[in-house]
Amino acid sequence: MKLGYHKLANAKEDTDSYQQLFGSKPIDAAMKTQSLLQIMLDATTDGILVIDCQQKKYQYNRQFSKMWNMDETLLTNNIQSRLLTLMLKKVKNPKVYIEKLRNFYTCPGESCDIVELKDGRFFERCCKVQWLGSEITSSVFKFRDITKEKQAEKIANQNEKKIQMLLNNNKDGIALFSINKNGTAEKIIEVNDRACEWLGYKKEELLEMSSNEIANMIPSSTLETLNNSKNKNLKAFSYETVNLASKDRQIRLEMDINRFEVDGQKFSLCTARDIEERNRIETGMAHLERMNLIGKMAAGIGHEVRNPMTTIRGFLQMLVNKKECQQYWEYYKLMIEELDRANCIITEFLSLAKDRVICRRSKNLNVIINSLVPLIKADAIVANKYIKTELGDIPELFVDDKEIRQLILNLVRNSLDAMLPGSYLIIKTYREDEGIVLAIEDQGTGIDPEVLSNIGKPFFTTKEQGTGLGLAICYSIAAHHNATINVETSEDGTTFFIKFNQKQHTMPLIC
Repeated sequence: MKLGYHKLANAKEDTDSYQQLFGSKPIDAAMKTQSLLQIMLDATTDGILVIDCQQKKYQYNRQFSKMWNMDETLLTNNIQSRLLTLMLKKVKNPKVYIEKLRNFYTCPGESCDIVELKDGRFFERCCKVQWLGSEITSSVFKFRDITKEKQAEKIANQNEKKIQMLLNNNKDGIALFSINKNGTAEKIIEVNDRACEWLGYKKEELLEMSSNEIANMIPSSTLETLNNSKNKNLKAFSYETVNLASKDRQIRLEMDINRFEVDGQKFSLCTARDIEERNRIETGMAHLERMNLIGKMAAGIGHEVRNPMTTIRGFLQMLVNKKECQQYWEYYKLMIEELDRANCIITEFLSLAKDRVICRRSKNLNVIINSLVPLIKADAIVANKYIKTELGDIPELFVDDKEIRQLILNLVRNSLDAMLPGSYLIIKTYREDEGIVLAIEDQGTGIDPEVLSNIGKPFFTTKEQGTGLGLAICYSIAAHHNATINVETSEDGTTFFIKFNQKQHTMPLIC
């Protein structure tokens, strides 16, 4: 152990009289042993400090002064208090350092802690007392530089947080299972928030589940599919439809299974996505494609069909005025009415055309609604029903006045037809986030789920005399104005919400 030059010099002077009396052999042996001990300590990679608890002096090895970046000239006074002052200047949190040191001396024994320095390094400090009988003779402090380990630990923690962030912000449900010798799920190793949400359990609960609890959580049909002997030896495979049971509902999923092995342990990574949302998107896309096809058909053949109908109607009107045809007047009248009805259907059909000319002007929805209220109230009074308006303070939009009128009239008349006498229909406008909402709320009996799924499809109707084009036209008009239509229905009534995005209506599109 490095005793310092002055320590060695004093020791040499003290032994001169001993050498004169007894010779030099014992002293040479002691000095040799001490030198060997010093060489061994200087060869260690740890910094070692020994405090003499009786005289409050210290001894150290070369690595200690190197680790603490201390000039050995500052250490020659050999006084513990001076050394402690030098060390505290380099420690990031001196109060904590002193507190732990005080605890060590209060309850002497063995202890280890981490010391952080101002320059960003970390030392592991291990303390141990040396006893002579019942008295403590010295305290040994060993310092090991663990900066690289700490940096690696910090990077590992950061990477773990990034992985957790990626997992938990994924729309797919992800779960990692350990697989036993039989090829079945034994334990859940990791799971993300979406999977926890679907299963209806907290992450901690899932990680503590036994293989039997996992099996009970998954439906037997799904478990049989996952544990199918044909698939046990495959590294990767997919299932188009898996029914997963949560606490609240059954979820239809598409699942990918990837199996791998690490250090002899088999694992299975399951990635599942909710196909109900995808089915809704695919249904919506199919609806848009049908609307687009119908629009093209309307634009292509609508006018061509109208021309011969106009000719036929003209000849019927001419024939009905002839004396010899007077006896068939009722028949001619019926044919003319049916031609007019067909012409009305074609007019509505043409309104679905995607590429027709639209004239947009700056207009307030409240103004359009107020202009329609007398007409709407007249229809309601006849059926002993009531109209109420709740119009909020909203800005103007660039809209096609005629189309918005048709949209409102179609939705209002459908709502009136769904209500019993004495009921109220409410028309509302208000702001919501960055949009403007037109809401039409009735007090009808609600819409059946089967009917709701077909709303907006051309030629779908529940009315005996309906054409099935009214709501299809409404959806088409909404699409022309970059608006969305949402429906909320219950036994107490139905509300149609038409939301216009205000940002997309800042510039006029004038025909």
